[in-house]
Amino acid sequence: MQQRRLGGSGLEVGWLGLAPEAMLRQPEDLITALDALVDAGGDLVQVTPPILTRESEPTPLAQILRDPGRRRLLRLYLRSSEATRGSLLSQLDTALDALGTDSIDVWTLDTWSTGWHEIASAASVALASGRVHYVGLGMPRTWQDVALAGAIQCGPPGAAVSALSAAYSLLDRAADRDRLPAAQALNAGFIAGAPLAHGVLTGKYRHGTPPDSRGASETHGSTIRALLEGPRRPVLEGLLAAADGLSTSPASVALAWIRDVPGVSAAVVSARTIHQWRGLLGSDGVVLPHEIRSALDDVSAV
Repeated sequence: MQQRRLGGSGLEVGWLGLAPEAMLRQPEDLITALDALVDAGGDLVQVTPPILTRESEPTPLAQILRDPGRRRLLRLYLRSSEATRGSLLSQLDTALDALGTDSIDVWTLDTWSTGWHEIASAASVALASGRVHYVGLGMPRTWQDVALAGAIQCGPPGAAVSALSAAYSLLDRAADRDRLPAAQALNAGFIAGAPLAHGVLTGKYRHGTPPDSRGASETHGSTIRALLEGPRRPVLEGLLAAADGLSTSPASVALAWIRDVPGVSAAVVSARTIHQWRGLLGSDGVVLPHEIRSALDDVSAV
């Protein structure tokens, strides 16, 4: 798997990362998934504080990640959603305790606050103390990322934002207009979230809604139905045609497309089973011919 540098930072990560929430009830599968990631040449694992601790105790995921041998091979990408300096640093320290480590590779802050200077201050303190090696931002609006990046750069010498993150897929290319250009201007990397559009780009909804899928749930059903209908439908049809033509899966085509977008450093995906995860890792070997890539670019253009 190709390693990519996060902007102008000194950190390189594998372009395909794992968000392991969906596997939390299957520790053995989770261990296998992490090992498969490493075997494929990857290393990026996205975690959030709630899945690392429960009632002040480390969860099974935290215990798996704190294994010294495994921790040495992985890059931990921690996302925090608190809005004050104190709560952010407290959440960071709780995560560090749960993981049995003294530092996080990339700490991404993604909740805006009118007291935004406190968010910038928390990032500066974490960098200066060594608890965090690199800071990322994933605010609701791009101008918020830019404002915070400027404040952080005014902090300790060498402090900077190393990555921006946002949802980005064939069905959601809004980042083309703002987030990707902002990352380039800040000399930062870009980490794509939801690259499979909540599972829609896997093709699982081609013939209906599976009863055990997100589309059948009250929480995600309306979002997924909106992605399947209206002006976005041709994007899905184009993806399915490309996958059939290449004799591979729609998910592999969607991930190969996002992998090759200029400015994208990494994409983080979720998988419910080890079988799904191995299939997603297979996208690393998919090569999109120019004609197919150009057709997908056109049909999905914002």
